[in-house]
Amino acid sequence: MKSRIIVILSIMLGFVASVCAQDQIYLIKGNKVVAKYASSDVDYVSFKLPEGVTEDPFELAIEETGKNYVKYSVKPTDSDRYYVHTMVQESLVDYILQEYFETTLAEADDATLASALNICLYSYGLIGKGEMVFNYKDGEMIDEDYSLSVIANQPYFVIACYLNDAMDDLEGTAMYVQTKTEPAGVSNETLAVTYTGLNEDGEATFKFDASEGIRTIFTMYGYKEVLDYFIAEFGYEYTIFLFGEQWTPEEINSNPYGWIVEDKAEYSMYALGIDANGDWVKAETHQLIEPLEETVEGPQINIFSKSKDNGAVSVNFEITPSNVSEAYVRLLEESVCDNKLNQGYNLAEVASMADAIDITSNINSAGEYTYKNSAVPTGWQTLLIMAKNADGTTVTRINFNAHLADSEWDLNENIPIKPASAPRLEIPAGKVPTVSAKSTKRAIAAPGAKPAFKRIAK
Repeated sequence: MKSRIIVILSIMLGFVASVCAQDQIYLIKGNKVVAKYASSDVDYVSFKLPEGVTEDPFELAIEETGKNYVKYSVKPTDSDRYYVHTMVQESLVDYILQEYFETTLAEADDATLASALNICLYSYGLIGKGEMVFNYKDGEMIDEDYSLSVIANQPYFVIACYLNDAMDDLEGTAMYVQTKTEPAGVSNETLAVTYTGLNEDGEATFKFDASEGIRTIFTMYGYKEVLDYFIAEFGYEYTIFLFGEQWTPEEINSNPYGWIVEDKAEYSMYALGIDANGDWVKAETHQLIEPLEETVEGPQINIFSKSKDNGAVSVNFEITPSNVSEAYVRLLEESVCDNKLNQGYNLAEVASMADAIDITSNINSAGEYTYKNSAVPTGWQTLLIMAKNADGTTVTRINFNAHLADSEWDLNENIPIKPASAPRLEIPAGKVPTVSAKSTKRAIAAPGAKPAFKRIAK
């Protein structure tokens, strides 16, 4: 037995010595090389995966980074399998984690982060096979209605994951690397934005004057005090690139719509122009706007009683006439409600989103309803009551804090809502809004949604 061990050791030592003497290590199947590695990149060869050694499905590497492009390489362990790869802004991943998983990028565990990255792959995934170096460049058309978007001075995730044999779902765990695009310079191009009044639908209109070299314009519109808060809290870039709308100069100047004016307030319009080099020019305007006198009629929401204390709230109300076609109650954070309005939704749309309580049958049968909640979150909340019939739609908005006994109610009753006509960010199942706009717009896929993987145009 001792002599056999010596012989085996001699064979292995000879094999290792032979490997070290070569510049390349080849893996061969039949008469084809299926993989090769530089000997300096390999420590040893094993026919079984040793304990403590992990096998990554890909090698992902950032090859080059500019202001408006990132070149990255993908080397799959299995060169015969299809995979999906993409690049997404870190702020988008953070937003998905907050919207879907009630956590943040700073606090998410590995499994939760992997789920968020899968959502990105389902929404923006590009199909690949074999080793590749991909130039993810701003404005590059993938198909006739989708172009890539890369913005200067932004942190990004580059992600890859194998597809199953049917090429219709992800398989295994996604891998990722992180990078950041180069900072933008100050563009020599010009951009100006001017408020031009209300259109016949009562929407705010603006004129955007951009010089010829501007390729992309981001806009962000909403209540000034709300946008001031978001910019102070999260930064100008994070806010406009995550929640703003993206246009070409031609699109924004031919836009037949305006922006919604809910009530008399000071509104802000921010605009950021990007030139072919990825450099920026900024413009903004702030305007006190008063909405047109509303003539829309709808059901009346009458509050009978309301109480709040120690994290509990109760609101009793009736809706007349009671033969409503739709009626909802929804509780959400006041800041979240304002955020949705700044994205372009009206109060009726916010009141009837996925987690709202449908009280249509209650109102049809009893005419009234009592909303009770004994576990109201801390901080200022908004309770929306929405009613709709053939004559119109109305919403009552109640802002309150159930944990401050001496805090007042902020009650806005029977706000008339016109049918939406202004462009807005779309909300698919799952409530995550689109972050790019117009012809390049694609909604973020909710968990379990049908994937929309894209083949790269040749």
